[in-house]
Amino acid sequence: MDTNDVVIKGNIFRGTWTGAPIVGETTLSARLMILDNVIYNSDTSVYCGLDLGALNTTGIMAGNYVTALYPSPMTKIGRIGYMNLSNNYWSNTVSERGVITFPSTTGV
Repeated sequence: MDTNDVVIKGNIFRGTWTGAPIVGETTLSARLMILDNVIYNSDTSVYCGLDLGALNTTGIMAGNYVTALYPSPMTKIGRIGYMNLSNNYWSNTVSERGVITFPSTTGV
């Protein structure tokens, strides 16, 4: 089932999950709003920060802090589809400073 017009705002996701705390189940999602969240996953699996599933997922992701312990590369902490990104910080280890720009438009 497609998920459209969903808002995920102002949450703290903190734990050890073998997958991402926010997961899109392979189908297209449209007009998502992921705003002002703190996402921390201490697992080291691929896409353990954010996984929006289908690469053509659309929407806006702004003001989020995403940290996951996947050692490298940075693009593997999140699969973000075609989301518009503004003011998000990404970090792939606890000793690294967060970066504001995601190094890939698709996260893969």
